[in-house]
Order: sequence, then structure tokens, then C-alpha cells
Amino acid sequence: MWDVLLDALLDSLKIFPFLFLIYLVLEIIESRKYTEKLEKFLSGKAAPVVGAAAGIVPECGFSAMYAKLYENRLIATGTLIAIFISASDEGLIVLLSNGTPIWITLLLVGIKFVYGIAVGYLVNFLFFRKEKIGYDGPVENCMECGEELEGKWKKYLFHPLFHSLKILLFIFIVNVAFGALIFYIGEEKISGFLAANLYLQPLAAALVGLIPNCSASVLLAQSYTLGMISFAALAAGLSANAGIGLALIMKNRAQWKKNLFVLGALFFFSVALGYLLLLFV
Repeated sequence: MWDVLLDALLDSLKIFPFLFLIYLVLEIIESRKYTEKLEKFLSGKAAPVVGAAAGIVPECGFSAMYAKLYENRLIATGTLIAIFISASDEGLIVLLSNGTPIWITLLLVGIKFVYGIAVGYLVNFLFFRKEKIGYDGPVENCMECGEELEGKWKKYLFHPLFHSLKILLFIFIVNVAFGALIFYIGEEKISGFLAANLYLQPLAAALVGLIPNCSASVLLAQSYTLGMISFAALAAGLSANAGIGLALIMKNRAQWKKNLFVLGALFFFSVALGYLLLLFV
């Protein structure tokens, strides 16, 4: 169990630089000059394409950064889903380091990238055509951390640090909870469940992918390299997996309906991709 706590701490600390960076960026763009430029870039017609491309970077911390941008209404709902579907986090590193042929990894990345773009545009068009995108100030007020005090070092160091540490604590708790779950159930049992039935694999893998923890993508990729799940199930699981990003958006209770939609849409489209690939791969 001490290993679970240590792994949870290390996974959380990996994300901390990204949290600090995004809060620093949010402080910088409070000026109207930067806000207008950012709004134009992130709310443009190419936003799902840009988002899906950004999601390819194999780093779990990025999903937390995009979740905070979404919470601050800088990313449209469809764009966020495009990012999450495209992302594979450390799963790509596991595939490459275990000798998976490079063309299979590139095929996986390409399929998820194109599919993420398509789903992003579809969601934005069907459900969120009138969604308002634009930064209108921090979601959280921080009078208790001295936000009323003047000084650039407070604005650009203390405030981002304070907010980042609060989110870091939340991330650590989530990592411990799901790390303990995997520890007590056992990776072998989870992998065995995934391998039980070929036609249930995309559904089961997507459920595992929804676990808001960086280790989920590693577990899925490792299961594939060991021959326990199919390529279709791997694609479904890694499409559903958004690391800690899912936990962060669900933390925002003010827009719980939209957050549940993101969760449901991510699961539905990931499973659909898995079963679609079963027909061809």
C-alpha cells in the first residue's frame, strides 16, 4: 500500500508543472489584449483540429491543463472531447518501449487523431453551436490567498502556486483512491477480464479508460503488448482515457450537466470506435 501512496504522489507531482503553467497563463491573459487573441485562436473553426493535434503529446499532465482551459470557457465542449479522444498519455510510451511495431503505434495515433477531429466537429455542430467561448476572469476567487494585494510577484507567482497546490491535493486524493482500487483488485484480474471475450473488449477497455488516473493508459497499453486485448480494444480504451482531466472537470459542480455529457460522449464514441475497428482490424 505504501507503493500506492508513493506512485500516487509521483504521478501527482508530474502534473504540478502543468497546473502551475495554466494558472500562470490565466493570470497573464486577464488583460484584454491577450484575451482577444486567445479567444480568436481557440474558438476558431480549426479548434478541434488544433486540439486533437495537441492531445497527441504523450504526457498525462496535459489533460489536466486542457481541463482547466475548458473550465475557464477557453475550449469548446467538442474541442475538449477531440483532445481527450486523441490523447493516449503514457500509453504511447509503453507501446514504443515494449517493441510494438512503429507502424502500429502510428496507425493508432492517426486513427485517434482523425476520429477525435470528426467527433469534435460533430459535437460542436449538433449540441453546442451556440456555446459561448471566451475568458471572463478566473473561476475561483482567492481573497484568502491575498488576491487583493498588488504586486507582480503575487499575481504571477503566489496566486498560480496557491491554486495549483489546491488542485494538486485533489489530484493526489483521486490517484490514491484509484491506485488502491487497482492494487486490491489486481492488474492481472483487470487484464484477465479484458481478455475474456473479444466482443466485450471495446466496452470493457473503455470502462477502464474512464478511470481518471495516468496508470489506466499504461495498463491498457501493457495488456495489448502482452496480447491480452485487441487493437480495437486498445483504441477504445485509450480514446476514453483522459488521465486526471476527467476528474478535474467533474470537480466543477457549477456545470455538472455539461460535464456528464462530456463523460457520456467520450465513453459512447470510444466504444463506437472500438466496435468499428473490430470490423476492419
